Amino acid sequence: MLGYSASSASVFRIQRRAVRIIAGLGYREDCKKSFVKLKILTLPSIYIHECIMSARNNLHLYQTNSMQHSYATRQQNNIILPVTRLKKTRTGTSYYGIKLYNALPLDIRSSDSKTLSKWLKTFLLSQAFFTIDEFFCHKFDNCIV
Repeated sequence: MLGYSASSASVFRIQRRAVRIIAGLGYREDCKKSFVKLKILTLPSIYIHECIMSARNNLHLYQTNSMQHSYATRQQNNIILPVTRLKKTRTGTSYYGIKLYNALPLDIRSSDSKTLSKWLKTFLLSQAFFTIDEFFCHKFDNCIV
């Protein structure tokens, strides 16, 4: 889930239980809408926000596709993912930060850090992602920065 941390699943379970108590829901009721209604970021959403902002604040450390070749491609502004040998490296926050940052639409990525952070927090509050895969599967239609 969150960088495949062992304790993240139990922390997220406790967070969902707390939201159910606050919202007055039963212990097996869906609490996704309650996260949105109460404007609480889910644990995966917090992780997504921190990874993207970390990648954004360290752009000078990464290379984009346009730095490697002069061809005008659709992914020319994407950050190049580092080649890794071990799966453990691909589950780290820096690797996920790049993947999550590349998943954002270009007009959002091209905004300044403060605007990106504000937009991202508003977006994550409105979606209440329970997994990182939900973020990757989301279609970014009508995104206005």
